[in-house]
Amino acid sequence: MADLASDRSPAYRQGIYTITRCESRPIRMSQKNKKNIAAVRVSFICGLLIFIFILCEISVRLVYSEYLHSHLKHLKGSLFSSCDKKLGWKGKRVFGDFNSKKYKVFVIGDSFTHGCGVREEALYYNVLARKLNVELFVYGGPGYGTLQEYMVLDSYIDVIKPHLIILQVCSNDFINNMWELESVRFHNNDLMIRPYLREGKVDYLYPKQFGKLKMIIFSQSKFLYLSGYSLEKFIAMAYFKNYIPDYIKTKHREARRKSYVKYFDEATAVTRTLFGKIATRARHVPIIAFQANTREHERFKKIFKELNIQFIEEIPDILQQKENEGISTSFPGQTHWNELGHELAGTILCGTVAELIDNSRN
Repeated sequence: MADLASDRSPAYRQGIYTITRCESRPIRMSQKNKKNIAAVRVSFICGLLIFIFILCEISVRLVYSEYLHSHLKHLKGSLFSSCDKKLGWKGKRVFGDFNSKKYKVFVIGDSFTHGCGVREEALYYNVLARKLNVELFVYGGPGYGTLQEYMVLDSYIDVIKPHLIILQVCSNDFINNMWELESVRFHNNDLMIRPYLREGKVDYLYPKQFGKLKMIIFSQSKFLYLSGYSLEKFIAMAYFKNYIPDYIKTKHREARRKSYVKYFDEATAVTRTLFGKIATRARHVPIIAFQANTREHERFKKIFKELNIQFIEEIPDILQQKENEGISTSFPGQTHWNELGHELAGTILCGTVAELIDNSRN
């Protein structure tokens, strides 16, 4: 026993060596165990991401719920408060008395008709109401294309039974009526799912690359819709603030130019088809149209002449003449009219509308 306990004992030294060797030998993990641990880690990460996504989705849906929209003013006009399954997004509706015995005028347009910062009583159509004592029914959708305006007409014309339809148009209608044109632009792009007339059918697309796929995804997830919308808004801001390198901007301009060359004539044909649908749906109700700006004037003039729609041409020219005289008719840095612009446009419209009212009474 004494020999075994001694440091000099060969048996003792052998035992120490054996224990030390066993303790220092690494434990070998089987390939199967390694795969199992990796699978657990991946599953945990995926589960965590799914949990975060669900939490974000619930949060967005709660924040933008109908209840909060009706109670919190700062949420009104936000992305989801204006969503509409048929139109893409809601416009401003100002309807009079459906049973009125007055001459009923149905006004449809885009952001110029919506108002964009102008007091309601100062808008051009209220000039008609004051001067001609007509019953107004107004629907103005910011960024609306011609298909959306047709949908508005189709939804309400049988209820309103108007004596006159007024269409307010703008040069960006050609762009908004064609996904291939709108999807390559930062201007005139509301970054919201809208209907397009494609090959004779209504198709809902998001106005950016992979529009159909994004439409499907964004239709199911408000969180992803808000994320995509915010990202595109950020890119647009960076573009206009010159934060994007020049070579990227040059590439974008070239893509936009090619798109215009390839698709603008087709966009014009689609726009004519849509105005034709409006004229057909109106049946015997007279239509007058006017343009809010001067670009693409000849295209509109040709379309309305072919469809026998009365076109009031002088409004943008008169407003531009005032601008040349140093009298502002629009907001600084914008094309949207100020109160004077609306007053002038409404006054010009009054002349034509008054004649139609007189003719209807004779």
